[in-house]
Amino acid sequence: MAAQAPLQDLRTARPFSRSRIYELVRAGRIRTVTEHSVRLVPASAIVEYIELLEREARAA
Repeated sequence: MAAQAPLQDLRTARPFSRSRIYELVRAGRIRTVTEHSVRLVPASAIVEYIELLEREARAA
């Protein structure tokens, strides 16, 4: 995956539906950046999201 990916490209990188990705973004669980009118997901945001899931799993 590139250092930044448009939201629609994220669907092919992870097994999430488009609506699920937007839900995660709205909930603040996946960080995005905007360049002009395109919302991008930095690769580091995916790593952060996975780390968040791991922390939540350990806490459960």
